[in-house]
Amino acid sequence: MFCRKCGAKIPEESGFCPECGTQIIRKAQPAGNNPAAPDQMSANQTSANQGPPKQTTQRQAAPKPAPAPAPMPAPGPAEPKKKKLWPIFLCLGLVVILVAGACGFLGLQVIKNKKTQQFEQEYAAVEEQLKKYSYENISEYKQLMSDCEDAAQAKATKDYAGLSEKLKTASAEIEELHTVIEEAKTKQESLSGATGGFVMDDSRQAEYDSLVKKYTKAVDNLDKDSILSLSKDLDEFITQLQEENKAKAESSYNSLVNADLSKAYESEKQIIQTYQTEVKQKMDSGDYIGASESLQKWQKVVDAINGQTDYDMGVEQVDVSTFPIVKLYVRVEDKNTGEAVDDLKADSFHLAERMEGSGSFTEKTIIKAVQLDEVENLNINMVGDISGSMSGSALTAAKNVMNSFLSGIQFQIGDKASLITFADQVYTNIGFTSDYGQISSTINSLSASGSTAFYDALYVAVNQTAMQSGAKCIIAFTDGDDNMSKCDPAIITELAIRYKIPIFIIGIDPSLDTYTMDFIADSTGGFYRNVNDISDMSEIYSAIYRQQKEMYLLEYETLNPDATTAVRSVTVNYSDEQVTARNEYDFVPSVYMEATVSQAQLFTNDFVIFDSDTRYITAADLAMLTQEQLRLARNEIYARRGRMFKDTYLQDYFNQKSWYQGTIAPDAFSENMFNDYERANAYFIADYERLKGYLQ
Repeated sequence: MFCRKCGAKIPEESGFCPECGTQIIRKAQPAGNNPAAPDQMSANQTSANQGPPKQTTQRQAAPKPAPAPAPMPAPGPAEPKKKKLWPIFLCLGLVVILVAGACGFLGLQVIKNKKTQQFEQEYAAVEEQLKKYSYENISEYKQLMSDCEDAAQAKATKDYAGLSEKLKTASAEIEELHTVIEEAKTKQESLSGATGGFVMDDSRQAEYDSLVKKYTKAVDNLDKDSILSLSKDLDEFITQLQEENKAKAESSYNSLVNADLSKAYESEKQIIQTYQTEVKQKMDSGDYIGASESLQKWQKVVDAINGQTDYDMGVEQVDVSTFPIVKLYVRVEDKNTGEAVDDLKADSFHLAERMEGSGSFTEKTIIKAVQLDEVENLNINMVGDISGSMSGSALTAAKNVMNSFLSGIQFQIGDKASLITFADQVYTNIGFTSDYGQISSTINSLSASGSTAFYDALYVAVNQTAMQSGAKCIIAFTDGDDNMSKCDPAIITELAIRYKIPIFIIGIDPSLDTYTMDFIADSTGGFYRNVNDISDMSEIYSAIYRQQKEMYLLEYETLNPDATTAVRSVTVNYSDEQVTARNEYDFVPSVYMEATVSQAQLFTNDFVIFDSDTRYITAADLAMLTQEQLRLARNEIYARRGRMFKDTYLQDYFNQKSWYQGTIAPDAFSENMFNDYERANAYFIADYERLKGYLQ
């Protein structure tokens, strides 16, 4: 037996725990085994510290004597009772069952709440989707929206799996509908250019236009079924077009490969080779739309070679002031309207050059290709009549026109203007400058008197303008015929053509010598206009300026820069989707250099200017000479023809020259004895001296 308190083992005879002293209560033994009588059990349950029970004497009524009790054994410790454990296990089981039930209930509740939450999230997502893809006018959309609303209202059924599946289905269908519509809109935008690479007859074009129209209507109405059906029809139609164009492309390719290129420029042959390579590559890859586009460009080049083009190109001016960089100024015009073509692409110009004596052209890289307007400078030499007939209101009106014109010049990008006036003689009032105020002030100070030396003024203007770098032109006006010039119009024209300087002339009197004016202007690339009123000049000034600014500048580096006297042949052509034009031009760099770098044979064979009788003298030549040398150079032109001189110094000077033979008296000499070079040079040197203030 063990103590119920501390668990120590208790001897059979002990009534107390030997370890903790707890009294041990033992269970009563059955009658056959326990010598104590049942009514004596209370006596054995007495506390151990009371010892054996005391015997007491009681006085009672004398009953019948009872049988004597059996003798009792000596008292010992009582045996404790065994505790029953099943109630405890029963309680524990009930607790476990209750806890498990509670947990199960709570778990089911959590699962239920989670499903509800998930459904709510799915529905909210679909609601957002409905707002994002709002196609209220589509019946399918309305039905999908109704399905979603029904699912939301059916939440009371708690069939979340079914509801969730319904929402997912609706969401997928909405997304599909949106995808179809958005793809249709994208396709609709591309349809307008879908035929760009196709060649179609009127019937096929009408069929295509009808399909596009129906498709556009389906997209506008958001009709999914029609969109899908018409999209398929369009795809099939385009596939048919591709097959048709394949056959056409192959036919065109074979025809162009065999085209006659005997008149083609070298640059054009190279362009054609590029197109041929492009077409072959696109055809091999199945891109017959792209091949068709390249074939069309190729065909335009071939047509231009054979003169079948609507556009003209001309090289208007050449500038070698930065040699070996050459500047070509070209103009492209519509043959039908005569108007310049704007917005040409820089990379569509091509240029090739061939040196004199060389058998082939060399493709040249174009360094710059730009239209002059707002980008490149222009030099304008304004030549004005201030003869006596311009006095009063006529000169005032002319001043207003010139000032108005100046206000439109693009001085901010380098444009320059010069003013030369003429009456009995020529005056260089102001050289080329970008100072608007200085030019305007000079114009306002002009006064009129004297006769009309118009041709002399043009000759000076050509020489002065030729010295400028960049594009250049001369704009002159006069109200009367020339009656003072020593220079011949043919000389002016020859020099202007040599330097490619266009001369534009405005006449203010219908009775003017129109033939000569037209000859000078047309021959040099300009034009002549006659007006009845000076104020009408304003529009002509503006038209001339616009025409010059419409030119394109093409810069390239020439071959063999040391060979300045060798002829260069240049081919220039332009080709894009709309415009094809071409031109061939020859020039000699040294000719244009004459105006800026002296080419004269100075101080040779006892002459100041040895070749003044065989070439036109330029301002660059004269800039090398002093005042005295200029006087001698001018007079040696006369001395070369045998004229004698009243001035003793001059006569003594020329008498010392081995080449001089003076035989003609001063009064007997006529300038008709001069050749064209001598006549022009004699006058030009005199004008240069006046410009410097050396000669009155």
